[in-house]
Amino acid sequence: MSIDGQVSSGTEFELAIQEESALGTPETTAASFQRLHQPENAEYDLSGLTDDDTPRMQGQRVPQNTDRFFTKAGGVVLQPFNAIATKLTLDFFLYGNMQDIESEGVSTPFAKIFTWNRDTTQPLFTDNTGKFFTVVGKNPLASEDLIMTSAIIPTLNLSSDPGTNGGRLTMSGNIMSGFTSSGKFDESGSQSITGATEPGTDFFHHCKMVTKQLGGVDLIVASYNIALNSKGVRQGCDVNGDAQTYALGVGNYEATGTIRCLYDNNTKGVITNFMTSAFDTQLVLAYGSGNAPVDTDGDLMFQMNVGVAQPVRDFAAAEGTMIDIPFVCRDDGTNDMIEAQIANAQDRAWTA
Repeated sequence: MSIDGQVSSGTEFELAIQEESALGTPETTAASFQRLHQPENAEYDLSGLTDDDTPRMQGQRVPQNTDRFFTKAGGVVLQPFNAIATKLTLDFFLYGNMQDIESEGVSTPFAKIFTWNRDTTQPLFTDNTGKFFTVVGKNPLASEDLIMTSAIIPTLNLSSDPGTNGGRLTMSGNIMSGFTSSGKFDESGSQSITGATEPGTDFFHHCKMVTKQLGGVDLIVASYNIALNSKGVRQGCDVNGDAQTYALGVGNYEATGTIRCLYDNNTKGVITNFMTSAFDTQLVLAYGSGNAPVDTDGDLMFQMNVGVAQPVRDFAAAEGTMIDIPFVCRDDGTNDMIEAQIANAQDRAWTA
């Protein structure tokens, strides 16, 4: 038996997604997919599948191979991701995570507004509302593509740091699918993405933020991160072992984060406010025009109603005393828990 000897490079693997129109039906049109800008790859996670090894009482002291039971039925698969956000990719991930779109503009630049607020419940996936995707982990080896059907994005982390990825906004987290039957999940599939849309080079650079405000005062921001958790889990099991729907926000949707700023006269009051009122106020971070609502191609804005945890000063920072401000987003009956707005000149035909 001869060896094969094909050598693959990590840079030959790539990740692409495309929205689906019917739950449980994968997208197969090669050119319809959207490639991601990934600086690194991550192995997919099969720990959510059933792998039970319970020894049978069978008259001997060594286990048998038949003691192991493995099935894909009723399980979940995860694809971790770490990608640089672009204006062509970020809206997919915001929708796949938040699953609550307030509106999309009817003309260019097709501004999209996603919210978690007092009116947020969850979409009825069985009616094909909400947003779910076919995900392809493209493999340079033939018939070894990862294919996930009707995947959602339960966790989405957004971070901006001049020392990471050239200061470009980075998105990371997990893509999840509860569709694990043959034809819905395939770890050795074949799915072309020839002609798929490139991620583009319209990034959100840290130095391009035009609005950085907490409680209406301007900040000098060194870095920030926002963590969005929809608590997405599979629900139900059909005769093929696939999920019947997804459950979201049970036990509350979560939006948390930390912003690192210069400790100055505009931030000195955060500590006092934390001890007196938990500082229930607006945190606004915006790229592009800075208009609210966004109205220019390339605009991105996060508006969060936040309460802060104990701020921590860094007295040893080389750039001067800094202050790290952890926050938790809350709806106050008037202001949304979190609102994410993006204008990317892409007509997605999304409706609330």
